[in-house]
This record gives sequence, structure tokens and C-alpha cells, in this order.
Amino acid sequence: MKSLFKPAILFGLHMFYYAFVELLINDLAVAAVGVENVVILYGAISVAVAGGFLLFPLLRRLFAGSTTQKFLLIAAWVLNLAAFVVVLTVSSPSIFSLAAVFVTLTAGYIGGFVFYTIAAGPANKAYFGRMFGISSAVAFSTQFGFAKLITAFGAAGFWIEAIVIEIALSICSVLLLLFFGHLPFQAIKNKASASLQQKNMGKYLWGIFFIITIIWAMGGMIDGVVTGLHAEQVLNVSDFPRLLYAVSLVIAGFLFDYKDGRIYAPVTMLFMIAQVIVVFIFTSSGGFRAALGAIYLCAAFGNIYSLAALTLSATSSENPALWAVMGRVVKYIPNGIMSVIGGYFYSANANTIFTIIYIALLGSLFMLFFFQGKLSVQRIAPVLPDRSQTLDEMIAACGITERESETLKLLLSGKSTSEIAQTMFITEKTVQKYIGSMMAKTSTKSRSALITVFKS
Repeated sequence: MKSLFKPAILFGLHMFYYAFVELLINDLAVAAVGVENVVILYGAISVAVAGGFLLFPLLRRLFAGSTTQKFLLIAAWVLNLAAFVVVLTVSSPSIFSLAAVFVTLTAGYIGGFVFYTIAAGPANKAYFGRMFGISSAVAFSTQFGFAKLITAFGAAGFWIEAIVIEIALSICSVLLLLFFGHLPFQAIKNKASASLQQKNMGKYLWGIFFIITIIWAMGGMIDGVVTGLHAEQVLNVSDFPRLLYAVSLVIAGFLFDYKDGRIYAPVTMLFMIAQVIVVFIFTSSGGFRAALGAIYLCAAFGNIYSLAALTLSATSSENPALWAVMGRVVKYIPNGIMSVIGGYFYSANANTIFTIIYIALLGSLFMLFFFQGKLSVQRIAPVLPDRSQTLDEMIAACGITERESETLKLLLSGKSTSEIAQTMFITEKTVQKYIGSMMAKTSTKSRSALITVFKS
């Protein structure tokens, strides 16, 4: 769990930034582009942030050098700040819209560094669900508290909010440069790429890709409704119901890790069904507020799946940089497109068409979950260490924790379970637990097989 602390901070800062900046852009867009165009702009910035995430693996492939990559990260950071100043100070609809797109594009690119660093780092992937869930919950709860505090400052609160947003992204960027910057520039080697496991992993990753696409197409339809109502001031998406999202994120995160995620799919299906029912149950302004809380409770399950499912398996693919960010890409593109469609049908009172589209997507999601469950591949595929790496690099590649690493090194030196326990001042049961965890991470069936993996 200790290995998750740094990536959790990194991810939490980026999530805090995006939770703030998305709402701020939507609020400013009412005056800049008009209420009727807010949903369209929301769709555009969703596609832009997806484009930013895609830029990361593309530019990493074109410019592989560490120095160049760091320069690109700094350039994205500076461009983000410049575009953000334009968003805050310019009222021209076209310039405002273009600047908003640049803000989210550069934020997505920086996010690519964040997600690849998490995927490539030594963090224990068995806890990815709860790491993403808790970090997201803390980010949204903190954003909610700051938003309420900022309101108390009146006109000055607007500028305080802007400063807080950029400080969060700046700290995130500095952490990437100082502490995590080396990770995105290392090639992760996997010599098992020709194996049946690797071929199945390719099918598995594409299955997740299409599942996330459907989840966020459905979520986008709901977002289109919510964004439109927020622009019309029927409800406030920053209001108290947002805290229910934080609670649901934590629950979803733990459920994702529980029993290797075996019950996550049916639970997610149930919540996706509940979302569309909720939209049409509440019709008064007070009812909309209750509906928003219920939607937040449901949406967390799809969000955690899109955050964790591809990220934890990315390093078992032939293109880790691409798959590490793909969960974000396939969130924002269908979400942005379908938010425009969903918002249009809802505002036009075409509830029947809205429901038919949603149910069709729901049926597709059910089939994808069904076939995904049939694939003969572990949800957390092992990352086989490269023999050309040092022992510490091999250990890091497999996501082995610090205490497990100590156990492994003693095991490799020929010590028995009791001798390891005495050396580390722990019980023999704890030693066996560490060894069992390492066997699971390396897909080995015995202690001797585990030793063989790491013996040069």
C-alpha cells in the first residue's frame, strides 16, 4: 500500500484540477457563448481532453529522448496557463471557445504523463481500484469544500478559484518532472509478447476499450441533460449531491478490487440501468437535485472501471504508453459526442428516442461484459521481467512492494521461511503471505518457479 502513496497524490492533483476547470469553463461559457451553446462547448472540450491524452503516446513515440519529453511537458504546462488566462479574460465566443479547447487539450497531455507513470511504476496493482476511488473521492470532496469557501469571498473568489486550479496543475507537473519524470521515458520490455497469454491480453484490452466506450456513451447522454440543466440554473452540479459521488467512488474502488473484480460487471450494469430511470422520475427543481445525487452515486462505477481496468493491464501490452491513457480517451470522446445528442433529445422532450438509444447501448454493454468474462486471461496480467534488467528493475516491473522485495532477496540468497522471518522480525505466516503475493504477480505456481524467474 505504501507504494501507492506517490501515484495517489499525482492522480489526485490532476483529478482535482480537472474537476475544477471543467465546471469553471462551463460557468464562464454561459456569458461567453450563450446558454444554448454550453452543451456543444462541453462536448468539444471533452473531445479535446481525449486528444490531449492521445498526444502523449504519439509524441513519446516520435520524440523518445528524456530531455525532449521533459521539454514537451513544460511546454504543455506553459500553454495551459496561457490559454487559461485567455479563458478568464476574453469574452469573444470564438476566442473563448478556442482557448477552452487548448486548456483541456494541454491538461489531457499532462494527464497522459500521470497515467503512464502510474501504470509503469512499482505500485501494487491489486489495489488500483481503491487507489483511484479514494484519490478521486478526496479530489472531489476537496473541490467541493474549496468551491463553498470561494463563494464566501464574493467577486475575489473567482480569481482565488483560478489560482487554486493552476497551483494544482503546477504541483502535478513539478512532481512529474522531479520525482516521476524518468518513468515515462523508459521502454517497458516484455519478451512474452508472442505467447498465448499476450494474444489473449490483446483481445482482453480491446474488450475493455469497447466496454468503456459504451459506458461513457451512456454517461454522456446523462451528462448532456445535467449540463443543460446546470446552464439553465435549474440545478447546480457543484451542490451537496456532488459529495455522494465521492462516497460512491470509494465504494466502487473497493468493489473493483474485491475478488479480482468478479462482481463488478453486474453491479455496474445495475447502476447504469438506474441512471436512466432516475433522469425521468424527478421533474421538480427539488426533484432534480435528488436525481443529481442518484446519478452521481451511479456514475462512479463506470468511472472507476474506465480509470483502473486498462491502466493496471497496460504494461502487459505491446504498447504500454497507449493503453495506459486509453481509458481516459474512450471516456471523453463518446462522452462529449453523446452529451450533445442526449442534451438535444432531452431539451426537445424526445424522451422516447432518448430512452431507446440508452436501452440499445445498455444491451450492447451487457453483451460486451458477457463475452469479456469468457476470455481466458487474468484481469491483472503478470508483467514478466526482462533478463537484461537489474534485479531491482525486475522487481519494480512486477509491482512487488518494498517488504515483498526484502523477502524475495532473502529467498534468493537461500534462506528458509523461518530464517527470513527471524531476519525481518515478522512471523512465518507473514513471510508466506509475501511469497504468495509475489507468486500471483509473476503467475508462478511454486516457490522454486518464483526463484527461477528472478535468478540470473
